[in-house]
Amino acid sequence: MTCEHFQAQMLDHLYDLLEPTEKAALEAHVAGCSACEQALRQAERQRDLLAAAARTEFKEVTFSKPSETRPAVLLPRRSAGISVGPWALAASILLLIGVLGLVPGGLYLAGRSQHQAALDEARAHESTLSAERDRVYEPIRQASNEVARLQSEVSRVAEQYAEKVGVIEQEVLKKHVALNIAVPQRYEPGAPNPVHVQATDLTSEPAAVNLRARVLDGTQEVLANAPVTVLGEGEYRIALPPDLPLKPNSQPKLEILAKNVLGVESRLIEPLSLAAPVYITHVATDKPMYQPGEHVRFRSLTLERSTLKPAALPNGEPFRLVYTIANGRGEVVAELAGIDQLNDANGQPILGPDRKPVRGIGAGEWQIPPDAAGGEYTLTVHEQLGRFPEQQRKFIVNKYEKPRLKKELEYTKKSYAPGDEVIAACKVSPAEGGNAVANQPVEAAVLIDGKTYDAEGKEGGKIRLKTDSTGAVAVRFKLPPDIERGEASLSVVFTDGGNTETLVRPIPIVLKKLNVELFPEGGDLVAGVENTCYFQVRTTLDKPAELTAHLLDEAGKPVLFQGKPVVLETLNDAENPGANQGMGAFTFIPARGGKYRLEAMNPSGMSLAYQFPAIKEDGVVLHVAKGVLSDKDPVVVDLQSTGAARRLLVGAYCRGRLLAQKIVNAMPNEPARVELQPEAGMGGV
Repeated sequence: MTCEHFQAQMLDHLYDLLEPTEKAALEAHVAGCSACEQALRQAERQRDLLAAAARTEFKEVTFSKPSETRPAVLLPRRSAGISVGPWALAASILLLIGVLGLVPGGLYLAGRSQHQAALDEARAHESTLSAERDRVYEPIRQASNEVARLQSEVSRVAEQYAEKVGVIEQEVLKKHVALNIAVPQRYEPGAPNPVHVQATDLTSEPAAVNLRARVLDGTQEVLANAPVTVLGEGEYRIALPPDLPLKPNSQPKLEILAKNVLGVESRLIEPLSLAAPVYITHVATDKPMYQPGEHVRFRSLTLERSTLKPAALPNGEPFRLVYTIANGRGEVVAELAGIDQLNDANGQPILGPDRKPVRGIGAGEWQIPPDAAGGEYTLTVHEQLGRFPEQQRKFIVNKYEKPRLKKELEYTKKSYAPGDEVIAACKVSPAEGGNAVANQPVEAAVLIDGKTYDAEGKEGGKIRLKTDSTGAVAVRFKLPPDIERGEASLSVVFTDGGNTETLVRPIPIVLKKLNVELFPEGGDLVAGVENTCYFQVRTTLDKPAELTAHLLDEAGKPVLFQGKPVVLETLNDAENPGANQGMGAFTFIPARGGKYRLEAMNPSGMSLAYQFPAIKEDGVVLHVAKGVLSDKDPVVVDLQSTGAARRLLVGAYCRGRLLAQKIVNAMPNEPARVELQPEAGMGGV
């Protein structure tokens, strides 16, 4: 049913004239319809007006009892909305005719006159009642019109009020400023550190503001003011000074003050991170090779990179470690999770010397299924929240079978050069004794720098031979004349007719080539001033090598420093062989536009592969005279600038962490010295 249907029943509902089902339907509809609920309220007001009108007295309206001599005329009761005059009179006349028809004609005429008079009187009463009805309903009609007018006025005032409130809200929102900033992940001393700021009002519209910025320390002391550049409407860039006087463990903050055209100020403070903690993790297994059914036991160690101490999060939260194991096809076959804390057999944390739980260590084990496929497996560890890069360790699962053949291979020389003939004396016999493996086929493959070669030193092909009556065989082949790295191996396949086994041995190739890398101490070689340059020597297989070499100019003459030829010589310590890592350093003064080359002295005739750094005519040279210090010694740095005066920021870092810094004004061609004092207890490079 529609709203019009229910609104037509409103007055009947108020006067309790509806059937129970109609009343229930109307009440249910009004409960869920705001328009009909408002119509019901209006009907109630109309009912109240009708009730008030019914109680009003009308003094000019009187009613008198009819004369007793007149015949009684019964008029039908008037129904709402139906005129009673003509129909009631007609009914009376018919009734009288019917009665008078039974009496004499004289009586009929007299009665007719009396009835006419009664009819006239009834008509007069009807006219009076109609006029009185109109007079009574007029105030009600006027009241209804007034109610409608007032409702319209109320709606108009409400709309005006809502409109004015909206305008005021917009004005209030536009008075205030919101600042959105983007700061670098960490502050880098000596480098550009831009901060981008977006200023808007609270309606998200760009706002023009007067922006000021400064850097505070942990005690709210002002360290420096930061210049502000306007990029556009509501867009700004703050340049953090590259030479802030910061100390280790400083907690600087960026303070931004913004004032709009109305004078309303906003203040924002944002912490600046000097260096977020960086963690590194190492993972290891208890052995490199396993058989199906064995247990793979592993552990991981997570350290704080700058101190190399076991990692511990500031809030005491553990690292949530996840270990996965994948087979040779990359399919994950196991996944284990845990935290970086070791517990004893009773489940209690293992305590360290400080009586606190040992952190940063994770461990676990995995049993290889008995039917697991062989091949190379990969153990990976990562942290659920990505707090350190994932690390991997590979291990082999091998369905090991005890060898049935005893295999031997020995080269006739200790080393070989490109183009040499190689002879490998091989022999095969039953592992448990018995007759010699005689006259059995042997297949050999030579692999050099990822390529296979035949017996003549040409690419491709394999070498096929036979054992003699004693099971011996000599594998002969030539090395190619040009070898790049010298990574080579010989693979020999033996058989006794029933079993086939392989023996692989590296080929000892020595190339007369060494790779040399040069590293200027300050990053650049600068002409006209003293430069220290570090170097590293490696073999073609990336192993440390020893070298003594001369530094020559482009004319082939030795370069002199302090009257002596410049010699490159790797560190050699007979008492501590572990220190011999093919490294060294030399000092010289590069000439403007000079070109230099290296010539090997020992080993003699060695070819050196290197790229000499470019020489700059203008720049800064840095040198640390003492390379090994205690944690209490200052780091003494000598500087020299050429070409122009420079304001320099000199900082000491250890594994990415800033330990100390100073500002230096370096004048051209004048040596300058800086002493940096790191905090005690720090160690490393």
